[in-house]
Amino acid sequence: MSKVNVDTIEPQSASTLTLGASGDTVDVPSGATIDVTGATVTGLTTGKILQVVTAEKTDTFSHNASSWVDVTDMSVTLTPASTSSKILLLSSISFGTNGTSGYVYFRLHSSAASGAVFIGDTDGSRARVSWGGSENTGNAIMGNAHLSYVDSPSTASAVTYKLQLFSFDAQIGYINRTYDDTDSFGYIRGASSITALEIGA
Repeated sequence: MSKVNVDTIEPQSASTLTLGASGDTVDVPSGATIDVTGATVTGLTTGKILQVVTAEKTDTFSHNASSWVDVTDMSVTLTPASTSSKILLLSSISFGTNGTSGYVYFRLHSSAASGAVFIGDTDGSRARVSWGGSENTGNAIMGNAHLSYVDSPSTASAVTYKLQLFSFDAQIGYINRTYDDTDSFGYIRGASSITALEIGA
C-alpha cells in the first residue's frame, strides 16, 4: 500500500478535487475528525434534514360535533426525496373548552396512510387519538397540546399531514381562544403550528 504525507491538497487546474473513482471507497479511520467549519456540504442524503415545511395558525377555529374535522390552516405538504426518508412531525396546539364538561381530541392524519397516524390501539369502544382531554381549569384558561411523531411514508410522492379535531359529546372546542371570550385584556388569543421535517435515512 502506498502512502502520501501532505498538509494540503488543491486541484491543479479545475475547481473540483476528486478522490477515487466511481465504485471506490474512501475510508476515514476511526478517531479521525472531518472539519467542515465554514464549508458548504452538499450531496449528503443520510441523517440530514432535507427539507422543512411548516404551517402557522393565528386565527380561531371552533367545532361542536362528535365527528372528526380538519382544522383549517393546520396542514403541511412535502414530497420526500426518497422512499426511505423519515418525516418528523411536530405540532403545538392552543385550545379552549368548557372547563367542567368540555373535552377535545386531536389526531394526525396522513394522505400516504389514507388515515390517522400516531394513535392508540383499538380497545373496545374507546376513541383512538393522538391526544385527548381538557384544560380542566376553567373557561377562561387556554390549554396546550404538543405532538411529536416520526412517520415512514415509504413514498417519493407528495404527502399531506393535517391536524384533526373531535369534540366529545358535541361540546364545543376552540383553537387559539378560550371558551369564554370576553373582549378584555384578561382573555387571550393563542397560536398553533404544525411542522414536518424530512430526514434522509
